[in-house]
Amino acid sequence: MAVPSPDGDASAPGQLPEDEGYYSRDISRNTSTNSNIPTLSSLKTDELIDGCDSRLDDGQHEVPDPGPAAAGCSQNLNLCSYCVQTILSSTESHGTHHVTIEPARESVKSRCIFCTDLYGDQKNAEWTQYTWAIRSTGRTRNDRPSIAVAFRPAVRAGDSSQPFHRAIKYHVLSEQDMGSIPTEEALGDSTDPRISKGAQLRDWIKTCDDTHPHCYKHRDGAFVPTRLVDLDCEDQGMVRVVETKKHGINTRYCTLSHSWGAAQFLTLTTATESRLTGPGCRIDELTPNFQQAIEVARFIGLRYVWIDSLCIRQGEGGDFKTEGQLMHKVYRFSYCNIAIADSADSEGGLFRDRKPASAILPARYESDGRGKFDAGTWRIVREDLWERELLGTKIYTRGWVFQVERMLSPRILHFAQSQIFWDCAKLSACETLPQGLPNALDTISSTDRHWRGRIQISGQAEHDAPLVGANDDSIETFWKNALLNYTSCNLTNQTDKTMAIWSIAKIARDEFLKELCDAYGQDLGAEYGEEYGGGLWTRALEEQLAWRMKNPGVEGARIPDLQIKNPSWSWASVKGPVLAHDRLCPERMYTVTKHDGESPIEFDVEDYGDNRDEEPTLKTFSLEMMGYKGKAALEETPAQGVFTMALPSANGHEDEDSGTFDVYLDEALAENGGREMDFIILAASATAYIGGFPREMTTEEEEGFFTSSNTDETTGNEPDSNDFYQPDFEGPVTYSGTGLLLTPHSVYAAQQNAVYQALRKELDARDPGFQEKVPWGVKTLKQKTEDMEKVVAMLAKREEEGEGEAKDWYRRVGAITFKGVGRGVWEGLKQGGMRKVWVA
Repeated sequence: MAVPSPDGDASAPGQLPEDEGYYSRDISRNTSTNSNIPTLSSLKTDELIDGCDSRLDDGQHEVPDPGPAAAGCSQNLNLCSYCVQTILSSTESHGTHHVTIEPARESVKSRCIFCTDLYGDQKNAEWTQYTWAIRSTGRTRNDRPSIAVAFRPAVRAGDSSQPFHRAIKYHVLSEQDMGSIPTEEALGDSTDPRISKGAQLRDWIKTCDDTHPHCYKHRDGAFVPTRLVDLDCEDQGMVRVVETKKHGINTRYCTLSHSWGAAQFLTLTTATESRLTGPGCRIDELTPNFQQAIEVARFIGLRYVWIDSLCIRQGEGGDFKTEGQLMHKVYRFSYCNIAIADSADSEGGLFRDRKPASAILPARYESDGRGKFDAGTWRIVREDLWERELLGTKIYTRGWVFQVERMLSPRILHFAQSQIFWDCAKLSACETLPQGLPNALDTISSTDRHWRGRIQISGQAEHDAPLVGANDDSIETFWKNALLNYTSCNLTNQTDKTMAIWSIAKIARDEFLKELCDAYGQDLGAEYGEEYGGGLWTRALEEQLAWRMKNPGVEGARIPDLQIKNPSWSWASVKGPVLAHDRLCPERMYTVTKHDGESPIEFDVEDYGDNRDEEPTLKTFSLEMMGYKGKAALEETPAQGVFTMALPSANGHEDEDSGTFDVYLDEALAENGGREMDFIILAASATAYIGGFPREMTTEEEEGFFTSSNTDETTGNEPDSNDFYQPDFEGPVTYSGTGLLLTPHSVYAAQQNAVYQALRKELDARDPGFQEKVPWGVKTLKQKTEDMEKVVAMLAKREEEGEGEAKDWYRRVGAITFKGVGRGVWEGLKQGGMRKVWVA
């Protein structure tokens, strides 16, 4: 009989519902060139195949559970007999999964891929049942079907007590479309290449060297770091740090991505430099991370490795300020990066046991051709394998690694929990899928590959190719996505915030200059390009100042370390994901200016001469602004912590023409702070109509539109302001724009001083001998008090050094946007008049 589909359609036995829109793009491995760099928070792991209903009614028919002991699965791998019989071999296209926890647990013991992922961490009290749906997602280029299986937590009517579990999706692919999949014996019981023989590592490297023309190869005269660790000492149990210029070293080297952790270990300092650069040290003096990284470097035939803690002088007398400026080159011109993905500190090491190795192989289903699948061998892989097993690991929560080291390195060997992953500009693969990710899994990885390849090509003088190709997103989009990805990660040291992304900013800066040169058809000097400071660019600075927090109003976003080093108008002054505002905006009829009323606002940086690698330093934290400034009340919406800004219209018709602004607070409002806030409008557009089509107006057009006539020619009456007509334009006129939410500098300083005094009082009340124990990375009460003392002193110093009167000094506390508001609201915004202020 026909099986009703989840959408109500009838499908013939063995015939799957079609989902033509799902993964309908070209199945080839060609790199996608028109994708944004995504963040981990944007991964669609909870997206289900359309039509899968997760609600269970009491009378719904449930397929009997035959348990894991049913026969007929001897050729299958990592699948229980229940899932084979109920999902893969049946003619049903959807249904319920295990009815009770006991047989599910037995299936987990048999390492069934579905049951282990769904129920492996569930307890009796947290038992959650799932529904499943299976659907065709198109056909491969070999004309074989591509099929997806999705599971979603089932919720019985009226039952909200079950814990939250995410939906999971798998792809079932013909083995013939997946290339060679290793046997359990070939895979080996460890990620240590000395145990597993490492044939796959060597194969990836040889293939990349021989057949990937755009993956970077070292050339004579190319950049090499100031120092490298030499692995070829006479005593193979020793290594030493060498200065490359002094020893004339110009050859291939690899880099290392790792987490430091809290433990102290041997580093390059003024005290250890003579020993490390002289006779060297024994390898067993180094951390497990470094010991095993050295083994991998030697295994792939490299003599030199760059390790930050051994190649940059640490502590007092250190040279991170200069060496840190070269980080983009260190990784960009390396041969390969070794990423210790599964270790949270210096002791975790690279290598992991994996017994039995078969547990991590793609599940295998042998079909006899009588059900949904053609006869043959099919493999099952989880859709989020790359994100879950690699990008979700400990190392890739760190900003330096995720955004700088991962994107700039030409090749990466990621040592993860159960297998090694490979990444270059041409191929993303892992030990269990050595010839590359199937197309259905190759979404985020293909975007990363594309930008990695473009960065490599643009950095090679003989190509002189721009970073952004004809089919790419703009360099503006590249920068905005890089900023969001970077600020979504953690930084061990928040004071490194701007330096860490400077490696990417330099690339963007050079590309902006290339675009300018192309536009003028000639080479222009660096002085004609964009300047960068405080995380922002010179051109259209007023637009960029409207950046906002992705999660606005979070408690503690402005931590002391960031306040001391950065002005409040810079995104670098807050902790958390940041959304950059688009500076490619429609025609503006108004923008904020400097105090002369004409010049565009600007920041000023210290002169760094010809050293284009050095991060620009702001001369002063204050921005001089003149613009429409006023006050408005914040109104909290039904969603707690989300605010709007209400403004009465200038003509008094509040019901008719009042406007509401979207407000994005940088951090939670102070407990002793009011809801009435200062604001300044950064930029605004006026939109009217010509022949029924909207068009932005210039300043002159907007002013002329409302002054060209004082009466309506058709009626003789004085018209409503939104109904004036000119020969070219038709009303109504609406306004859109951005602004900053401000607080007086003195008010903010008083609030911070109150916080400091409270901390000081609590600290003084403690017993002098009290020893506070806190987790690593968390500051003690004493440290918090000292930090706030520095903030209070910094705020006082800035006020003393500031120009003008103290009442004109403000700090940013949020961003505002408005869209499509009427003339009355715009006039209301202007009621406060043009004011001269400083924002610091």
